[in-house]
Amino acid sequence: MEIDIVNIEGIAIVTIKGNLVMETAPKMRMIAKSVLSGEYNKIALDLTELGILTSIGLNEILEFYRATKNGEKKFCVFNPSAHIIDIFKTTSLFSLFTYYRSREEMLKEF
Repeated sequence: MEIDIVNIEGIAIVTIKGNLVMETAPKMRMIAKSVLSGEYNKIALDLTELGILTSIGLNEILEFYRATKNGEKKFCVFNPSAHIIDIFKTTSLFSLFTYYRSREEMLKEF
């Protein structure tokens, strides 16, 4: 799994490329801590290239979200696949996150 972070218009865009599973969860946790300790008030999780998402990976996303709420930062996800949306709906997380269909929509509305 690769994770890229870019700053666009003051938003930390965190792109996950690959699978978010037990073996890659520590890397996600480390990246989340790094982004949360930065100057960003808005954090957007790009799920365009997310492959497999296990319960451990889902927990990492949830903890990332929770940490933004503790620090009064804004958090969203964008471009999740239909499979990832199904996972979020099944686990009742769909209503928790702010979703955007594309990067363009997120940049315009977030």
